[in-house]
Amino acid sequence: MVFHHHADGVPHPLDGIDVLIAISAGEGFVAKMVNRGVDVRLTAETDPAKAVNDYLADRLSPPRPRPIGELLCKALDLFSPPHHGGGSKKN
Repeated sequence: MVFHHHADGVPHPLDGIDVLIAISAGEGFVAKMVNRGVDVRLTAETDPAKAVNDYLADRLSPPRPRPIGELLCKALDLFSPPHHGGGSKKN
């Protein structure tokens, strides 16, 4: 499953989690998860156990810049069909 393309208003595979720690995530995905009540944190940390421990200690390292990744996410959002949560809806 691609979490990026999931319709709003229906149960999401990540529903019920409180926190999502990731190396990268697009603005659209982050916004959707925040709307579902998830605390999304991006980090440069590659060790999952260390990332969780750092989060709990309130010292999670900031994410690295990812200009190519951000561009790809924005392109995916732009060309995603509306029924998948991307693109624009037409009336």
